[in-house]
This record gives sequence, C-alpha cells and structure tokens, in this order.
Amino acid sequence: MTRFFTQYHPLFPILDASLGPNDYYELCPLLFWTIIVIGSRRYAEDPNVLEKSSQLITPLAFSSMALRSSPIPVIQGLLLLCTWRLPTNSMYKDMTYMMCGSAVHLATQIGLHISGVGQDFARMPVKKDQDQKVFRARLWLCCVIVSIRYGV
Repeated sequence: MTRFFTQYHPLFPILDASLGPNDYYELCPLLFWTIIVIGSRRYAEDPNVLEKSSQLITPLAFSSMALRSSPIPVIQGLLLLCTWRLPTNSMYKDMTYMMCGSAVHLATQIGLHISGVGQDFARMPVKKDQDQKVFRARLWLCCVIVSIRYGV
C-alpha cells in the first residue's frame, strides 16, 4: 500500500491516505485489492504478480458493482482501475470502458452530479458537513475526468 500512496496517489488523489490497509479492506474489498494491484505494477521481486492479480480483480469489480451497500468506495476502485488500466492482450478484452461507464452511472445514481450532499438520492440520512460536500464534488470531478479520457 505504501508504494501506491507514494507513486500513484499523488497523480490521482481520490483516497484518504490516512486510512490503513485494514480500514480499506473493511470499507470495500474491491478498493483494497485495487490499491494492491496498482501498487504491484512495479514490484521487482515478482514481475508476474500484476498479471496474476489483475485476472482476479475484474470479476471482483463486477460483483462489487452488483452490491448496493457502499457505492462510493466501489466508484473509487473503478476509477482507479480505469486510470491505471489492467494489462490485456486485446482491446476486445479490455474492461476499462465498461468500468468507466459503470463508475459514472453509479455516481449519478447516488447524486454526485448534484451540488450538495445528494440527500434526494440517499435512503439514509447523509451528513451535511462541508468536508462531505467537497469530497463528493471532487469524486464527481474525477468521474468526469475519467469519462472524458475514455469518451464514455
């Protein structure tokens, strides 16, 4: 995780760097494993770890999209997977475009595209503090940037 937060996170800062590995796993297994897979890109001791782990992350991403419990960490994981694409030997097999579209649609479903806290889109009360508003706006901006990059 340290490699991710030192090499990759400064380029696309959508995560809370103060959380530890266990916190991310409890928050969302997809987000945890996405951080691990991206951080393993330059792991010199075993150059095959990226290929091995990337085969397992795509099914986890799609099953996480189907779960409706915590969409924000799923959106973060999908955006990270789109920003640092998984290796593939064919554009036909590349799932980046579907993940990008899914992240944008999940974000729209929870009201990230609306200024404020998105209470109209939530079933549970949403905290109405300024930090939450900024976080949601920043996450929506990341969705827009990634979707423009891939033309979704």
